[in-house]
Amino acid sequence: MDAHRTSARGSRPMLRRWLWTVAAAVPFVGAAATLSAVFSAELGLRVAGLALVVALLPLGVVVPAFLWLDRFEAEPTQYLAFAFLWGALLAAAVSLLLNTGSLVVLEAFYEQGRALAAVVVAPVVEEALKGLGVLLIL
Repeated sequence: MDAHRTSARGSRPMLRRWLWTVAAAVPFVGAAATLSAVFSAELGLRVAGLALVVALLPLGVVVPAFLWLDRFEAEPTQYLAFAFLWGALLAAAVSLLLNTGSLVVLEAFYEQGRALAAVVVAPVVEEALKGLGVLLIL
């Protein structure tokens, strides 16, 4: 009976890998859609597209630099991709939602709510979410 379970369990590794990949991609695609919808609505499609291009330009330097630094004790590629996508998409989208929500609440109760949200809440939320990505990798 145990031999049957192990053979059935290992009989579809490609399907299992594909399902895990799709399940992992769904939150990133959702975050990308959320960010693009918000920025397109706030800035307009042209400005949002230009902002995306300008934001992608440093990747030509940053990604090779990180790979060069990582050459002696290289991390698995899927961990690097997860960390990059987490910081670029998920942490940014959740930060946008939490920062906007805190801004609404703080402006309702404090005269300087906007400054308080920008100086206190935003850095804590954004860095905590980026750190959560590293913890998830661990």
